[in-house]
Amino acid sequence: MEELKYYTPEIKEFHVGFEYEYNNNHVWMHEPTKGEWKKEEYINGVGRDGESDYQEIMNMLNNYEVRVKHLDKEDIASLGWGDYVEPREYNHSWSIGSFIIYVWFNALSEDGVTVRIYDSFPHHVFQGNIKNKSELKKLMGQLNIKTKEV
Repeated sequence: MEELKYYTPEIKEFHVGFEYEYNNNHVWMHEPTKGEWKKEEYINGVGRDGESDYQEIMNMLNNYEVRVKHLDKEDIASLGWGDYVEPREYNHSWSIGSFIIYVWFNALSEDGVTVRIYDSFPHHVFQGNIKNKSELKKLMGQLNIKTKEV
């Protein structure tokens, strides 16, 4: 089940604020543990070893040392979406203000989970797939949905 919870991202997914995990297969002076997954947020600049972030990320991607958690219920709740209705067999829904999000977790594919967002139902403002928390957070900004990160 662990392999379904995470996926290896593509370099084009990285943007400022992108959340990912890296496998600490190298021992850096400030990180003496080896082989553990560490949470990280992408910032544009210089990486740990003085390389550019881009080059460091590419090296980790080439060595399968980077993973991202698929969007899940905890991610949605952490962005401030409150329970809207009882979870159904095929989808779950949450709300923030006048916005309602429906997510079909059983439809997980390499493109993510199927999501619909409505502003004052039935007016939908987004329909598509979202892979991870960072994508949802970015979309919320584009739709002017205020996050309430917990």
